[in-house]
Amino acid sequence: MRISVDVKDEQVMAYYEQNKDTDPLLKREERISFSHIKTETIEQANAALERINAGEDIRELAEELSIHRDAEAGGKVREYTHPMVVQLFGDDFFQALMAAEQDQLIGPIATEDNAYEIARHDGITEQRNLSPAMAKHKIRLRLRKSESNKAVVALLESLKEKAADEIVKSPSITQTDQPADPNQ
Repeated sequence: MRISVDVKDEQVMAYYEQNKDTDPLLKREERISFSHIKTETIEQANAALERINAGEDIRELAEELSIHRDAEAGGKVREYTHPMVVQLFGDDFFQALMAAEQDQLIGPIATEDNAYEIARHDGITEQRNLSPAMAKHKIRLRLRKSESNKAVVALLESLKEKAADEIVKSPSITQTDQPADPNQ
């Protein structure tokens, strides 16, 4: 048996208005942007840092020196979520980046794969509410699931009520005070 639930646009908008400030589903996480150079040795990282401090552009140096796969794009990382930065670059890198001010350099920082990172903090995009249009699909799915669960529970209760008079208990269940017959 398939249960079909229809969620109307009015329900979606009502949910959005009532929950837009409290439901994490309706928020876009804070994101951080940075430019970075990954090197094989600490000496290479220090040399890159010296060149940046002397006025060279970190993105041009990333194209020239970085061993990271985004080197051709100038080592630019745009708007990664915090968990993504930790997953891809490690917790030490993330902590240093979050402690830095915008346009400040960090590093060299040793990575888990025995390399070194230097980076420039390029900015943070604050957490914000999704627009109703962006949140509509997520809300519709949540409401459908909720309404489907309610419909299943109601169906089960209805079936239990209808079947209550038709349930026949086995004599072996109803006669629990008599010892079991070992010959059966």
